[in-house]
Amino acid sequence: MARKSRKQPVTETVVSTPVETGLYRTAAYLRLSSDDRRKQGDSLETQRNIIERYIAASPDLQLVECYADNDKTGTNFNRPAFQQMMVDIEAGKINCIIVKDLSRFGRNAIDAGYYLEKYLPAKGVRFIAVNDSHDSLTSDGGIMLPIKNILAESYALDIGRKCKAVQHQKMLDGKFLGNYAPYGYLKSPSDSGKLVIDPEIAPIVQQIFTWGADGETYNEIARRLHEHQIPTPSYHKRSKGLIKSEAIVGNGHWTRRTLSDMLADPVYVGHMVQGKMSVVAGRSVRVPSDQWITVPNTHEGLVSQELFDRVGRQMKRLAQQFTAKGTPAIPYSENLFRGKIYCAHCGGLMHRKRQNKDGTYWFRCETQQKYGKQACEVVSIREQDILNVLMVMLHQQNKLMTGHYQSLLRQHDTISEDTALVATRKDITQTKHLIQSLYENLVNDIITPEEYSQMKADYTEKLSQLTEQAGNIQEAKQQRRQTVEHYQTLTDAVTKTLADRKLTALLVEHPCRPH
Repeated sequence: MARKSRKQPVTETVVSTPVETGLYRTAAYLRLSSDDRRKQGDSLETQRNIIERYIAASPDLQLVECYADNDKTGTNFNRPAFQQMMVDIEAGKINCIIVKDLSRFGRNAIDAGYYLEKYLPAKGVRFIAVNDSHDSLTSDGGIMLPIKNILAESYALDIGRKCKAVQHQKMLDGKFLGNYAPYGYLKSPSDSGKLVIDPEIAPIVQQIFTWGADGETYNEIARRLHEHQIPTPSYHKRSKGLIKSEAIVGNGHWTRRTLSDMLADPVYVGHMVQGKMSVVAGRSVRVPSDQWITVPNTHEGLVSQELFDRVGRQMKRLAQQFTAKGTPAIPYSENLFRGKIYCAHCGGLMHRKRQNKDGTYWFRCETQQKYGKQACEVVSIREQDILNVLMVMLHQQNKLMTGHYQSLLRQHDTISEDTALVATRKDITQTKHLIQSLYENLVNDIITPEEYSQMKADYTEKLSQLTEQAGNIQEAKQQRRQTVEHYQTLTDAVTKTLADRKLTALLVEHPCRPH
């Protein structure tokens, strides 16, 4: 069953006029999907004209609002204008919906059936599909209504399969299907599936490949680009008006991922590689590399195959050197401060590094290394220095912790809590008996109906208060018990840490401070 969105959708509204008594407050609903744009008979203007002519010939209909979902699929009902129409139905603003045909209403047989056969009749809303000659006021739809919904859904599925087949064939033909051309290229004005060189960016891409072929690392290349104030691909596209959403622009920093993807992309040699992702059950999943669609020589390359291969060899060599260099002489120790140490200058997360395989660890800010000298200062701190400071703090807090724990034990009076809970539950039982006896008193004419109603309301209110009170006592008892257990665990951990002079993950994750 489709759910109504809580978001405020956008609707196309017609100026409302007062509705005379006896007239149906009518909503015209229009929908156009991207596939429908190629069909003249389904344009929004055509739909509106058909509906307006029908209303003009129907004296019992008066148009109140017009809701238009443009470029929205009919396979689901999560459409802004449709959801606003449902909101207005709930508010009693409209009691009739008119569409050009059933396919404009929706192409999902199950959800369409729910709205047409359950929801709208329950709300007393009349439904008219002009071209399908359906009017819920004069016809129950019979067997044809669900059949037409199924046909509409089948049509949508068939269109979807055909679109996928067309896209697959375009990939095989070497046509570019992405929303944005790769960095360094533009879509041809005469053929959006053809890539042409962007003369403004091409020299930058060629320089990046030259640096890579010379053996420079990703971080070194990124630092060079920042020093030359070269905008990232997403920032460049935004400056050209191609990207308008700030959510996908990023922070403007060149990253290892951006450069590694670029230097390994055959598109810069002139080959088209597509079909790397696929949609399965509504989710994007990565396709194995042996199933990618590769078409050679589809456009002019920015670099030679020889340069591209040399970059690949250099990146592989650097990766092997990094792996060999990073082979530990002894196992790495646990990083207790993962994700917890930040640079005081730039606010960036500091990374843990081991020095000379001797077990000495440092936390260093890598912002300057990644983005250039102007991005931050050289900041580092030895892990043992952090541990020493924390041990001193634990010594200072140990007495406070022990005192607070003893105080909690004294406050944790389970006897008084249990007594209060028993008394409250006793009052609940007595109140329930009083409510049950009221009816007998009413039948035996001991109390009047008015007295019965008033007394029952009073006892019911008292019962509700007592039930809430019992719940509060039980919850407070549980919370105090958990707090005592928490401090007992922390106190034991602090005592062991001070004895062993070894910090534990428990104390790092659960600071020793009163609740």
